[in-house]
Amino acid sequence: MWRNLLVALVGAVTAGVAQPALDHTRQARLVDSALLFLPRGDTLAVAASGFHEPMASLLWVRVVLTFGERYGKDDSAEWRAWFAGGVLAVNTLDPQWRTAYFYGGGMLRSMGELDASSVVFERCTEALPADGWCPFSRGMNAYLYEKDRALAARWMRIAAERPNAAKWWSAAAARMGSEEGARESALVYLESQLREAQTESEIRYLELQKRRIVHDQAVDRWAAACRARFLETGALPASPAVLGELGFELPENPRGDAWVVGNDGIVRSEGAEAERRRKTLQKERLLVMKRR
Repeated sequence: MWRNLLVALVGAVTAGVAQPALDHTRQARLVDSALLFLPRGDTLAVAASGFHEPMASLLWVRVVLTFGERYGKDDSAEWRAWFAGGVLAVNTLDPQWRTAYFYGGGMLRSMGELDASSVVFERCTEALPADGWCPFSRGMNAYLYEKDRALAARWMRIAAERPNAAKWWSAAAARMGSEEGARESALVYLESQLREAQTESEIRYLELQKRRIVHDQAVDRWAAACRARFLETGALPASPAVLGELGFELPENPRGDAWVVGNDGIVRSEGAEAERRRKTLQKERLLVMKRR
């Protein structure tokens, strides 16, 4: 009898310990199965049988909830593909629904899905010919992430010609001719996006982009003087404190890391220097491959 009671007790304890793990596994499988079918706008449009807007609304709810569940926690290609497909499917089902363009393109951009984000803004530009926000956002994608000022200026000029264009968009398109003017326009845009951001994750992402621009503005102020000192002495300065000798005050780093002297003699953030070196190596590799 005691043996049976002991066996029952051990079984109960084991089940109690194992249950949370089983629940977690079951939930993970349920969540993963939710991404089993990739949304396609053309297929869903046929299945909707004329009820395109209700279908778009239902899918949009699921898209937004999935973003909340996965953003910052899941970097898998599966959920990224599902999310991009979901946003584009909503755009297809209800091409006049501005909200899905506005937030869908922004969420995709914050995930790093820049190609899909740009497609959303381009579709919006075509579907809503009176709205200037989408072409302007497409221009900002071109400037902030594709590093193409000419393309950015072209999209921003399209935005400036729209009936609901903000007054400063024309000036922003014109300022794309200079790097400093482009940065000022980007900062205004990022501020507007921050006011509309819906989640803490989006806010952090937009703040990061803003701090990067502020950092680059600061570095540009002293870059020429740093470069001249490097060429004059032929040696790298011992520390970022060289800015004091050059007549500049070293500010708090907007990027949040340490100031360093780059191997080109220019003081910049440690992260920015690592990015610059990585890009330089990539260019060198491409040149070597072309020579072969």
